[in-house]
Amino acid sequence: GFNKIGPKGCEAWVSSLRHNCSLQVLRMESNEISNAGLCSIGYGLQGNTTLQSLNLTSNAIHHDFDFNALPDCLAICGLEELVLSRNEINDEGAEALATALIHNTRLRKLNLYRNKIGTKGGIALADALRTYNMTVEELDLQYNRVTCTTELNPMKDIRYLTRLNRAGRRLLRCPNLPVSLWPLVLSKANYQADVRFYLLREHPDLVKLASTRIV
Repeated sequence: GFNKIGPKGCEAWVSSLRHNCSLQVLRMESNEISNAGLCSIGYGLQGNTTLQSLNLTSNAIHHDFDFNALPDCLAICGLEELVLSRNEINDEGAEALATALIHNTRLRKLNLYRNKIGTKGGIALADALRTYNMTVEELDLQYNRVTCTTELNPMKDIRYLTRLNRAGRRLLRCPNLPVSLWPLVLSKANYQADVRFYLLREHPDLVKLASTRIV
C-alpha cells in the first residue's frame, strides 16, 4: 500500500491475478487507483480462488463507478475479506454489493467505513443479509449517511444479522448436520439471548437439547 501506483500502474500488473496461485493478501491502500483501477482488479479477480483479503482503502473510488460488474466478480472469486473504506461509494454501489452478497458464500468481512452510502444502500445490504447471505460476519458501515429511526434502523439490523451469522445461522440450512455439533453452535450465542432465541425458533428440535446441554 501507499505507493500511488495509479490506475495505469494497476492495469499493468493486475492481469496476473487471474493466474495467481500463491498470493493470499493484497494491500493497496492509498494508491489512487480510482474507478479504472478497481475495474482492472475486478477483471483480475475473475476465477481467482487464492486471494483471500483485498484492501482498497482510500483509493478515490467514486460514486460514478459502474458497480454492475461486481456481483458476478464477487460471486466467483475466493475473497474472504474486502476493505473499501474511505472511498466515495454511494447507494448505487451499496446496492450492487448487496446483489453480490446474494450469491456469495465466501466473504466473511466487508468494510465500507466512511463512504457516502445512504439509507437506501444500508437497507439493501440489510435485506441481502436477512434473506440470502448467512456467511458475512462483519459489515462496517460506520461514518456513512445511513439515517436510522425507531421504525427503520438498517444499522441495527446489520449488527444483529452479522451476529446471527457469526453464531452459525448458515447451519440451519444443513438438514444432515450431526446433532452432536449443535451444542457448540448454541454455546457461541450463550450470552446473546436474541441470537439463541432465533436459532431455537428456527430449529424447534433444539429446545430440548439447549435445556439439557447449555448452562
